[in-house]
Amino acid sequence: MLRNARRLARRALTRAINSGPILALQVGTDRRIARKASGLEPSARSGHIVISTVGLGNVGDQAMLEAFLDNSTEHVHVVMPATNSLTLPIRHAHRATLVHLPGLVDGMPYRRKNSRKAFVELVRSAKTCSVIGADIMDGGYSPRESVLRCSVLALAHRLGADTAVMGFSWNGNAHPLARDAIRGIASTTTLYARDPLSASRLKADGIRCTEVADTVFSFDQIDAPRDLLSWRSSQAHRRLVVVNASGLVASATMIREYVTAVSALRARDFAVLLVPHVLRQGDNDLNACSDVYSHFHADPAVHLVTRLMQPAEVSWIVSEAEAVFTGRMHLAILSLNHGTPPCVVSTQGKVEGMLSLFGLERYSLEPTVGLGSRAFDSILELTQDGLRDRLVTIHPTVRDMALSQFRHVNQHASHPRSLP
Repeated sequence: MLRNARRLARRALTRAINSGPILALQVGTDRRIARKASGLEPSARSGHIVISTVGLGNVGDQAMLEAFLDNSTEHVHVVMPATNSLTLPIRHAHRATLVHLPGLVDGMPYRRKNSRKAFVELVRSAKTCSVIGADIMDGGYSPRESVLRCSVLALAHRLGADTAVMGFSWNGNAHPLARDAIRGIASTTTLYARDPLSASRLKADGIRCTEVADTVFSFDQIDAPRDLLSWRSSQAHRRLVVVNASGLVASATMIREYVTAVSALRARDFAVLLVPHVLRQGDNDLNACSDVYSHFHADPAVHLVTRLMQPAEVSWIVSEAEAVFTGRMHLAILSLNHGTPPCVVSTQGKVEGMLSLFGLERYSLEPTVGLGSRAFDSILELTQDGLRDRLVTIHPTVRDMALSQFRHVNQHASHPRSLP
């Protein structure tokens, strides 16, 4: 009974902090702080601020951060909602700093006070302030996270920083609070929609945006994971398919569908590598991938990755594959960077637009009964002759679209990075 009472209390608290009045109170406080701070003596400006996604064991979130760092210059303060959310790659350790500001873009009103104060000090001397928008801004997961990110960007603009929301999706049913919040900053903040479908939805909602591609389409790091080299060598005579079972769609029914797909692939003598892309409580891919692997653990041609991979390691894995079947969009993006065709389980309305950049929208698969057979049929189509060459030909155009949003950062640099 006590456990149920606590659960109900947590739900009530979540509803309260996501409510319009509580969010309006926080936004109003941000505005008052901005008005007060804007009257202070201006600081000399240098470097950039980027507000990261949640991370905490998400390869896609890590890849978006690394793409930002790879394509920016000068010092970058990476604002994170939690300690150890993400890591700094060694190649950027000399020019980036991780800053933990709890509650700034996702927390309770009482937790934001100190974080807001620290953020104001940072942004008063920064040239730019960017939010990695990803799939957060439409409020599909939490309207609070969208509204507070918009509020922080409005504060940063008032204090003199050039502001932007980097590559983000916009689903067909954005939360009204999120829609109002992003509409409120559209005149002062550059909004980069990361696929044509999101751009059209934003424009239909009366929100001005610039169409680009996901920042990870610019990611070009690659690193062979030593713990996979032996297995890959042992299966070099077989064509490889990478399979990701997402913790977002990990019901018993969906696990059976993944087992169906892997069984069909093995019947055609494909080697299968099960790769978790998110390892964290709540939507853990490793649990889902392990459930699938339990049906094949005696088969040496099926292998399970059991640790969190770095984006560069995932890039090597997908570069070795003939095709990818994934429930995570950024695994598909990393595969397309190497011409490897993916079929992708559709979640949050963000996959179709990305795939349309390569003419692959038909390979956005709904997580319903029959998924396993549809995925297998898709993989057979995707491994046909000539498709990989076509994807490699298209990729430079998509990469240039991804790079175009970094002009927001580099136009302020003392030594601008050359971009298309």
